[in-house]
Amino acid sequence: MSSFSLELLSEIAGGVDSEKELRQLRAVNKIFNKIVSADAFRKLTVTPSVKSARGLLNILNMPELIVHVQEIEFVEEEAEQSQGSEDGASSDASESEVGGDGEGEASAKDQDPTTAKEILAEAYALLHLAPSLHTLTFKFSSTFTEDEGDEDEDSGELLIPSDSLLLHWAILGAIANNPHPLPKLRTLTLDNFLQHRNDLFDTPHFAAIVRGLHHLHLNFLGDDEMEGATLQQPLEDFWEQAQERLLRPAVELRSLHLESNIEIGSVPEVVFARLTYPHLQSVYFRNVLFYGLYPDPVTDGAEDFIARHGKTLRKLELHQCSIFYEWEEAPARFWATIWRRFTEELEVLSELVVEFEQDEGTRSHPELRYSLLSDGIGYIKQDEDIPGEEDDREALDALKAHVGTSGRRIYSR
Repeated sequence: MSSFSLELLSEIAGGVDSEKELRQLRAVNKIFNKIVSADAFRKLTVTPSVKSARGLLNILNMPELIVHVQEIEFVEEEAEQSQGSEDGASSDASESEVGGDGEGEASAKDQDPTTAKEILAEAYALLHLAPSLHTLTFKFSSTFTEDEGDEDEDSGELLIPSDSLLLHWAILGAIANNPHPLPKLRTLTLDNFLQHRNDLFDTPHFAAIVRGLHHLHLNFLGDDEMEGATLQQPLEDFWEQAQERLLRPAVELRSLHLESNIEIGSVPEVVFARLTYPHLQSVYFRNVLFYGLYPDPVTDGAEDFIARHGKTLRKLELHQCSIFYEWEEAPARFWATIWRRFTEELEVLSELVVEFEQDEGTRSHPELRYSLLSDGIGYIKQDEDIPGEEDDREALDALKAHVGTSGRRIYSR
């Protein structure tokens, strides 16, 4: 091996993409160890298995490895789908680096989710040991696991959190209660995070983390099969906290991704008037309602939030977004009014996406939607054309033409 030049060995290593194979390659000899360590440990992907949790904890305690880590991704569903397979945790270097031979059947303790939760909490409390960490991603399970039987029938209050939710809180709580700063953290993703209030968001350490973020991706999970889910008090309580602790402090944001599997923006209320980001360049909204039951439906809603960032906003994506209106009343605001305002005020917009899944119905333009709020049921998407919306399509086309004047990428679906 010593007869090969360092350049040739580097070229060989450069052809290896798999993190697992890179870690195997670095075990060949000291030369490959030096060449591939930075790439092998740049990103760690962790699952809620004891083996993976221990792997992360061990790497965090190895200075020669943790110095290379820039991104840590937690994937809950991957472990559920591949429990026991060798690929269950692509960051799990336990077989070659951090102890654990990977042989034989796992003990009962190794299969205990409580044990994994405790180790993961211990590991995530040590993230400050990773000096180059800039990205944290949490991909929680997309299955809503808080059964109706575990909630108070009248208030909807959660009585018994699921193991999955307790795991979320344990990991995020370990980060939120760590007094050591994460000075280089710039990207935080919470994917499929359950919409229940928790005191972990109230810590000053968590606020310090949020203040330094440039990219915030929030995808919230609620019970979309429960009638009136959006009307439940716990959802209101969560969003009251989320606005103050997750959204308002993030003053350095360049991109905001906000979505939920159930409608948000009016009930439960997200008051966008409180949110201003001087450097914001990209907005992604899914299931966010425009207009609504606010003291001032324009300035408090999503429309004014977008227009307020017109001098910096370059990319706008609206998926499954509706305008709210009440039964037996015409909408107080139509999409045409919003599109015209955006045409005038979004001065540097260069990418636009407007999308809504086609439902059964007779609407001429399914991506321009309106929704009714029904007590006890929730939001009902209007599936027929309504008087007054005749100008919506023309106004959207004018906005698209305005955005596309320099041949930039635009489309609606």
